[in-house]
Amino acid sequence: MKKTTWAIIALLILASCGNDPLTINTDTFNLNGNVKSVTENLIYSIYDDDWNTEIDTNIIHPSIITTYFFNDKGDWISSETKLSTGEALTKEEVTFSESGDYTGSKVYLDNDELYYENKVVEFTKDVRETDSYDKSNNKIATIRTEYENGRPVFVKAEYITPEMKIETRYKYNEYGDEIESTRVTESDGVEKTETILVKYTDRDKQDNWLRQITYNPKSNDNKCVVFEREIVYY
Repeated sequence: MKKTTWAIIALLILASCGNDPLTINTDTFNLNGNVKSVTENLIYSIYDDDWNTEIDTNIIHPSIITTYFFNDKGDWISSETKLSTGEALTKEEVTFSESGDYTGSKVYLDNDELYYENKVVEFTKDVRETDSYDKSNNKIATIRTEYENGRPVFVKAEYITPEMKIETRYKYNEYGDEIESTRVTESDGVEKTETILVKYTDRDKQDNWLRQITYNPKSNDNKCVVFEREIVYY
């Protein structure tokens, strides 16, 4: 799993839980309490039978840290991604209509150059479709998400350059946390299916998870991706 790619996809598939006006908020992220920011540190790791993990030293790459910012109403307003070395990668600014509806976002590189823009085509309680454009306003992708109970259950992402299609189905536990995703990727005429399971090992007093382990149950190398969270409340 390449973090930069999947971090972008993750940001594209988030959607509203049906508030009026329609927006992406802390409910969308399944966050409890009045959250100001969430910082997630992605670490390539190896796990044992007791879910202890250690850094995968075979991957020579700094960890990737993404922070999501929310206003005091709970709306997601921006995010930034950097390496653990301190090097900035991207920052994202959410856009809204005059009535307060989520209309998309603009993603910039660390030099404030526009990287790409997401524009909402359709946004309801059940469906959100977004087109993405590069800095020259060339369409590069369409992401369509279907929801049940405010959670994305099916996402279809079609990328133009390079040409690729990804369909992902999600499952959740009784707390609304993701526990499984099955991704079918089609590229250059080759189709690949991968199922990822999710394990939670730590939560805070608000019952928001602080440590998440994602892994492929069919893999025999015990490789995983650990997400460690720091949550700041208002």
